[in-house]
Amino acid sequence: MQPLVQYAQPYPQRASLDDLLAQWKLANELLAQIKAIGIQKPRRSDSEAVQQFLVRGVEVVTAGQVYRGPDLPIPEGWTVTIRQRNHAGSPVGYVGGSSGDVGNPLTRVEMGDGDTIETTVSNLKNLYFGSDTNATFFEMIVEL
Repeated sequence: MQPLVQYAQPYPQRASLDDLLAQWKLANELLAQIKAIGIQKPRRSDSEAVQQFLVRGVEVVTAGQVYRGPDLPIPEGWTVTIRQRNHAGSPVGYVGGSSGDVGNPLTRVEMGDGDTIETTVSNLKNLYFGSDTNATFFEMIVEL
């Protein structure tokens, strides 16, 4: 068996029919070798399932300010896990369904480092974040 990669010589200016047939035969042999290797189409997972999770982040840069999640539609039936990342300090993070919810202690969810909550939303832009400390990070993990 010839090596898998061969480089064809450029055709002379006046290629004969024999030269063209030889190049065609070589190309077919190389294709047969590639097919024999059994190259498979890329798969998303072992079960050919669709994408099963997605991670996005939001940083509350300035304490007291409200930040909105990214504009990313979420398919029906998928859940969103919101996790406050671990930080050097111990910031208190806030999550709500509107900017007003984040500012109201009665309607927001308060989180500490490593805390998680699950929810369903149609779009991540419907989530709002705040914190009592600058540079507080939240992760939104979307999974089926």
